[in-house]
Amino acid sequence: MLQDNKTIKKIEEFLNKTFSYDNNNTNEKYIYGIIDILERIADTLRFEYSYTKTNISLEDFINSKILIDKNHLKVSCSKYGNVLGSGTPSISFQPQLLYFLLLNHKKEYRVLDIIHLFIKKVKPSLTILDFKKTETGAIRCYTNTRFAANTLRDYGLLKFTKKEAYKTWVLSLPGLIVASELKNEKSTWQIDKYDIKHNGFQIHHIIREAWDKIKKYDDFISFLFSICKPEAILFPTHKEIIDTAYEYLGKYWSIMNNANISNAERIKLSVEMIKKLEALPNMDNFIMNCLII
Repeated sequence: MLQDNKTIKKIEEFLNKTFSYDNNNTNEKYIYGIIDILERIADTLRFEYSYTKTNISLEDFINSKILIDKNHLKVSCSKYGNVLGSGTPSISFQPQLLYFLLLNHKKEYRVLDIIHLFIKKVKPSLTILDFKKTETGAIRCYTNTRFAANTLRDYGLLKFTKKEAYKTWVLSLPGLIVASELKNEKSTWQIDKYDIKHNGFQIHHIIREAWDKIKKYDDFISFLFSICKPEAILFPTHKEIIDTAYEYLGKYWSIMNNANISNAERIKLSVEMIKKLEALPNMDNFIMNCLII
């Protein structure tokens, strides 16, 4: 039903004819107010009748038949269960989330703001199933974005300090490399949830394959120049840290792609390599003064 835009338009027209309210916010679309008020009416009725659960699933409603005749709206629901699937998996959000964090790194968004703005960017790739509310009231795609960030952080693609862990999400050097590659390739916000070349890995294959394009030293240096400030002097000033970082990053991606160890072991070894990378003398200084972040 909800894949049919004509039906949606008819519902909107029906509500406009049979429903009215005083709109004090002239900048807001009228339909937004109707949606909000209908939701509050439903909340009030749920409270009055102590009816907190929902017996009509989103999947059943999507497949229902809606008939509109003048001032009457009829809905016929059937039981479909979860045959429509569970929306976009969290792993599919990972590359675009890194890309979003790169493009917005200076804005100091909190986690909830990041999720909200990120979902607005990728919404054309999502379906109504991604906006299904769980039993706890959380929206599925919001929860899956958090899952995506947690996994990226587990593997060291996002920083994990007290500041970043609780308030915002910040790219680590490997995360910056992946996001910068996506930017250089003029990545879009299109998410392909049917791209399932993961083979048991918890990290999206686009991220795991990012090092392949710059694993040769000369390619790595060329890429580094592309993400450095024009005034940055890399050689000989930072040669030692660049060479060591190149070695550690190669090992890091080898660990992340090692199919002969478990996910738990990959996480453990990845984090150990990231700690070695971040502990390099003057690494923070190199990132802050040389890279375009």
